[in-house]
Amino acid sequence: MWLSPQRWHVPALLFALVWLSCIWFGSWAFNPNSATRILAATAIVETGSARIDPYAAMTIDKAQFGGHLYMDKAPGMTLMALPFVAATNWVTQQSSADVPHQLFDPDAEAFLRLRMRAAIAGIGAVLTALAAVALLDLGTGIGGSRAAGLFTAVSFALGTTVWGWSTTWSGHAAATSLIAIALWAVWRGTRDGIAARYALIAGLALGWAVVVEHGAVLLGAPVALWAVWRIRDADRAAQLRTIGLAIAGGVIAAIPLLAYNLATFGHPFTTGYSGVVGFEGMKQGLFGLTYPKPDILYEILFGKRRGIIWVAPILVLAPFGIWSLLRDPARRDRGVLAVAGAATCFLYHAAYI
Repeated sequence: MWLSPQRWHVPALLFALVWLSCIWFGSWAFNPNSATRILAATAIVETGSARIDPYAAMTIDKAQFGGHLYMDKAPGMTLMALPFVAATNWVTQQSSADVPHQLFDPDAEAFLRLRMRAAIAGIGAVLTALAAVALLDLGTGIGGSRAAGLFTAVSFALGTTVWGWSTTWSGHAAATSLIAIALWAVWRGTRDGIAARYALIAGLALGWAVVVEHGAVLLGAPVALWAVWRIRDADRAAQLRTIGLAIAGGVIAAIPLLAYNLATFGHPFTTGYSGVVGFEGMKQGLFGLTYPKPDILYEILFGKRRGIIWVAPILVLAPFGIWSLLRDPARRDRGVLAVAGAATCFLYHAAYI
């Protein structure tokens, strides 16, 4: 086993460190990206409908269909928040009817903040911590030492924007963590032969990442392609079994998405993004996704306001690590994956509006 009884303490301490770091620091409850998700969860819990008409003044992130307002996001974060919103309502004996539905209202902010914090502690921070533990194992295996694994895990969870986004209820950190878990599952499941059960984990993780953020279809594609490449030499039966389990995991993850879309919009393939109001740029291309723009690419890489080298300076070391992987024939596939994954991520964001 990758986690023997004698070595449980390091992963456990890492999990606790990351989890506590994510829940200790909160964020503004009225951040539109987070608020609309919690408001939609509140509406579903309290009324059984995803309509956020009563909360229209509390967020600018919304979609309109048939004269009603809805969240304009992928539903994954909202669906994961449901049990925590319901539990918080039950414990506090308070519902949204007890607070003003106004932006900046202190009582409304407290209402949202408590439910958001509960969801972060219960699942958001857990996903980030699980991804860190997975990368501890992956980094140890690839780097050859526990120190390398710890450096990888801590850099990911606390040295990048993953940490900041894990303190709020947007989908960025959760989707990234799920892709990281899928990456680990592919590596672990193909390291010594083929352990097909990891294919199910990878399929579930990648599938749910898409439910959380639809852009994960593109961002998770390099991992999926790498998985296929890793089993290229296996016998046909093992290949079919592995791919079948991965697809099954993805289908299982997709069921809640299709059910939400059908119940909310009347069609399983209609998304909230198609009804966005107030953001004309979202009507360009595919829901705002057009083509990579050099000036935006420069800005998100090196710009003083958003440049990744300023926001997460630890990533300055990444090219050196990638180069060491590419130089080693035994690890070259992981280097190619790193290049493909990073390129896909930056080009995707440079193409957004």
